Amino acid sequence: MSFKLRCVGKALLVPVGIAVLGWMVMTPAERENFRKSLSSVDSKRPEDQA
Repeated sequence: MSFKLRCVGKALLVPVGIAVLGWMVMTPAERENFRKSLSSVDSKRPEDQA
């Protein structure tokens, strides 16, 4: 059981680490745009409505 738990933990650690590193290398402007797109009330982007 503990072996499976360790494997699952390591398997989850890899994508989380990649996501954190990706977030860290983003420029502040990209981060702000990403945050705005997540918090927008309207789920469609203006370019998707065309």
